[in-house]
Amino acid sequence: LFQHSFTFSILIQSHRLTGDIKSVETLFSQRVASRTVELEKTRRELKVILDSIFTGIFMVDRVTGKIIRANQTAIELIGYEKEEIQSKKIDDFIYTSTNEQENDNYFKEIIINNQGEHIPVFRKTIDLYDKGFDFIIENFIDIRELKKAEAALRASEESYRKLFDSVNDAIYIQSRDGKFLDVNMGAARMYGYERDEIIGQYPSMLSAENLNDLNKTRELVDAAFDGIPQNFEFWGKRKNGEIFLKEV
Repeated sequence: LFQHSFTFSILIQSHRLTGDIKSVETLFSQRVASRTVELEKTRRELKVILDSIFTGIFMVDRVTGKIIRANQTAIELIGYEKEEIQSKKIDDFIYTSTNEQENDNYFKEIIINNQGEHIPVFRKTIDLYDKGFDFIIENFIDIRELKKAEAALRASEESYRKLFDSVNDAIYIQSRDGKFLDVNMGAARMYGYERDEIIGQYPSMLSAENLNDLNKTRELVDAAFDGIPQNFEFWGKRKNGEIFLKEV
């Protein structure tokens, strides 16, 4: 009787142990499934974020140098299909490496897309080895529109300079304290100086000694900065020493 009771007890305990293991396995499976769902959701969210960024981002294998992944902006910038990009290296797209550093973070490069178009970009490389990752992040910013804006600005400046210098009258651009920031060729001719000799100087340089109240002149300039037009006479002195009266 004792032997049968002992055997029965072992069977009960074995059954309970088996039940506990199954419960643990079920709980573990549920947690793994839940975590997998969370990770997949996070992956999708990160992909949406990366694809919405206007910077082309490439994930590059450290050992092979081949592209592992690329966001949508990078795909559109290069012009290849996603599958084609992943079989290539970043250097396959570099047309010229200028090594011209734009700032502490970016270098200027020229890349070439699948149509053979040369695209100016800013490039930044981020090495993630010290953070436990065995890949490199390459960032490319398309600066074609910036180049167009720079060209338009240069053209505008050239037009402004031509108009500025075509006026026969003397024109001065001054800071509030009176310093000459720029003058046209009319002013240079009037005083007999080169433009660069006048820029950075003050009205006292062009003033005939003891013939102008320079403090009063300063007050008039201040009033002009406050939006009140001014008109006054000023005794000038040319580079050759000639004194003349002019209207400002």
